[in-house]
Amino acid sequence: MPALTRLGQEWRAGKVGVAAEHLVAAQVMRRLSAAYDQAKPTTSAPKVLIGAPPGVDHQLGIFAFAVACRRLGLDTTYLGAQLPNPAWSQAVQQNRPNAIVTSIPRRRDAANAARLAEELRATGIPLWFGGRFQHLAPEPGHQLGHDIPDAARTLAAVLTAEDGTVA
Repeated sequence: MPALTRLGQEWRAGKVGVAAEHLVAAQVMRRLSAAYDQAKPTTSAPKVLIGAPPGVDHQLGIFAFAVACRRLGLDTTYLGAQLPNPAWSQAVQQNRPNAIVTSIPRRRDAANAARLAEELRATGIPLWFGGRFQHLAPEPGHQLGHDIPDAARTLAAVLTAEDGTVA
């Protein structure tokens, strides 16, 4: 999402106002929501929980990833931004996913992502990370890379592999 990255840079530099940045973000969210609703998962597809950990309010990238996964036929549940750790645990119990995906868009988000990983470690469900600072993801988390379509294809391939191993 290079255009959105540039928009953020322009905002930080004071070249774009908050209202303009929010307007663009809202328009992108509406389009992503429509695309998410139109893409129907395959009935027997692997289940994936996707959302942002507490303190992370940047959701355009992670939601675009959810759309890409759903378009590939994965059964995704998008949980939104700033989801508290207990709510993640509850969602895992209710949905019984094959994978969990979250993001680390800013350096300061790494600590919250680590706490979320610790909260979910006992489930044994693979935890995947996206976002600019995914390289700070705690072990045994898996990094998705920075290209959303490639990341979605990677996750789909891993989840539909016969042996279910993670490379």
